[in-house]
Amino acid sequence: GEGFYGVASACQVLFVGGVVVLLFLAPTGHPLTSRWRWVIWLTAVSVGASALDALFFRELLEAGTEPTGGGLVIHAVLAGMGSVFPLGLLAAVICLGLRWRRARGVERQQVSWVAAGGLAGPLLIVIAAQLPEDAIDGISSLDEVLHGSLVWSTAALALPTGIAVAVLRHRLY
Repeated sequence: GEGFYGVASACQVLFVGGVVVLLFLAPTGHPLTSRWRWVIWLTAVSVGASALDALFFRELLEAGTEPTGGGLVIHAVLAGMGSVFPLGLLAAVICLGLRWRRARGVERQQVSWVAAGGLAGPLLIVIAAQLPEDAIDGISSLDEVLHGSLVWSTAALALPTGIAVAVLRHRLY
């Protein structure tokens, strides 16, 4: 129904952003160093702005209607803040790589499992975006493939699976 598409898009943005923030904190639950806190906060604010933009403006923009007046300014600010998110994703990958490099023994194995799970989901989505439109589930449009199909379901399970393996395999319970 009306409004659902924006809510679903906002939820997807929040989920992917949450995964990225978790990558900054895994496996100890703390930032790598205190210097990483501002990067984590900037990424979280960017995710929030992207979610709000999707919630309030996605359906309007897809209908071919541009926001006017104050809505245009709000959309521009939210979209601008949200455009920082790819840098946050890159920073999370760098942070996880640094954490892996500094870790030894069991912690290195934990970081490896978390990294594998955390990076498999976004990688799966990127690969799916490159496939022909009817290659997955017989779904005809790329937007349907990327929003609510087997791809998103599988991608959503990748990080929890990596964390579960790290916890169970290395007795963190």
